[in-house]
Order: sequence, then structure tokens, then C-alpha cells
Amino acid sequence: MKRSPMPPRRTPLSRGAKQLARKTSIRAVGKAGGKPGKKATAGPKPLPAKVVALVRHRSGGLCEVGLECGGLAPAVERAHRMAKGTGGPGRKGRAVSNSPSNLLDACRRDHDRIDRAKVTDAYAWGYKIRHGIARPYEVPVLHAGYGWVLLDDRGGWRSVPDTVLTPSGLLPVVQITCSEYEYDTPGVLIKTLHRYGHLDCGGWSYDWSGELDAVLFCACGSDPFVVVLTDLPPETCS
Repeated sequence: MKRSPMPPRRTPLSRGAKQLARKTSIRAVGKAGGKPGKKATAGPKPLPAKVVALVRHRSGGLCEVGLECGGLAPAVERAHRMAKGTGGPGRKGRAVSNSPSNLLDACRRDHDRIDRAKVTDAYAWGYKIRHGIARPYEVPVLHAGYGWVLLDDRGGWRSVPDTVLTPSGLLPVVQITCSEYEYDTPGVLIKTLHRYGHLDCGGWSYDWSGELDAVLFCACGSDPFVVVLTDLPPETCS
């Protein structure tokens, strides 16, 4: 199908006519003056003041890592053992991530070392924790002032037995009371076995190497954690 040619323009365009100027930039995003708007970004939320106070009381204001400073430098930062955001979703996850047992008072050099420079060593010494089953208060850490300890969420600490140190890495520590020591008593031990996936393995036993600590051997052939009695030696439990 043939098309007829366009008819000639009756009034030619004036070559001296000025081009219309835009009053508003195409990229203007709802702001006066035609300037593009910037998307507001929320920065990291500060740690609760109560948590900071508990960690500072535990450290005495000195670095708790001490790999670079020997534990003598003033602590100016809080280092997360388990990375931010890995404690779980929502408010409960933030509570785990920002708990005193998951935080270490650190100088800037030591914080940089365990976060970026020597991360592998940081995991071996408990300064960093991989996201998984173990909770921060169950994983031993080599404290600059106190040695191998467990940190709690009240700003305290307690020493751990040598049985936590194995060639394959650190064993988590489960703290139970004498009443929870009994197999048929629901408590921390039963819940922990379920959490670690060993409740239905067919049984478990202890190898008491001291008065208050024992490696738990599971029927599946693994030793998932160390059990520590917090009040009485095992022979005094009924």
C-alpha cells in the first residue's frame, strides 16, 4: 500500500526562535530548587546503656582481648563475638547479639585484629563465634585478665575446666544445677540435648575428670559439650 507524501509546511520555523527552557530538572525528586532527594538511611542502633555498663564493669575499662595490647589499653569499642544480625530475627535476636556474654570490651587495635586481620585465630580463642547451636554464654573465651572463662549475661564470668580445650576446637559448656543433674528431671540438660540434636540418640554418659565438670559422651559417638555443675559435686547429688 502506497502512502501519499507529507504536505509541505505552510509556515516555516523561524531559525532565530529560542528553545524553551525547563523550569524544573527532570531528576528533581520532590524537593524545592530542583535538587534530587536523598534516601534516608538508618544507622546502627546503639547498644543499650545497661548492657554497656555491665560490660564495662566486667572489664574495668581495659581491653578484654589483649592480643595486641596485653590487656593494658583502654577499651574504647565493643566487639561482637557472634556477628551482628546472626542472633536471630526480631527483638529476641537483637537481645542475643547485644547480650553481655556476646560482647567484649576492646581497644581499637584488638577489635580490628579479631574482626579483620586474624579472624581464624579469633574463632580458636573464642573471641568470635560462628552462627549455630551454641549460645555465647556456652562458648569459652580466652580473657585477657581472667584466662579461659565463660561470660554470662549479668556481667560476670567463671573459669572453665581444661576439658573444653580439644585438638578439634573448643567444646561448649552447659551449666546445670544438682537437681538438673538427674536424667529424669526436665531442665537445662534435657533442653540442651534436644537443642544440640542428641536427645534421641539412645543415651549418653559422663566422664567426670574433676569434681564439677565432665565431658558428655553421646551414644552416637560424639562428645557435643562439657557439663559443669554449678553448686555441688556429682557424688553429693541424690
